[in-house]
Amino acid sequence: MFALNLKAQPPGGKKFADKKPEFNMFGQVLDNNNEGLPYVSVALFRLKDSSYVKGTATELNGKFALNVSPGNYYVKISFLSFQTKTINNIQIVRRI
Repeated sequence: MFALNLKAQPPGGKKFADKKPEFNMFGQVLDNNNEGLPYVSVALFRLKDSSYVKGTATELNGKFALNVSPGNYYVKISFLSFQTKTINNIQIVRRI
């Protein structure tokens, strides 16, 4: 079983002159004992058409980070001998 903590924030000092600024989405994948899981696959998909956006693997402590544009997404996390988990309806929005 996975536990996933997710947060997103604009990178420090970035101006929002672009139409689609990037945000840092970061989190940590934990096991049942609240210990970070290394090398877990984290994949980000667009909610509207399920197209793959980007992915990464967790670090030794289970932490990961992705730069993402505002939008609606879902995340799939997978690891050997664990059931794949999908986190739906992730919204990255720019607040003014």
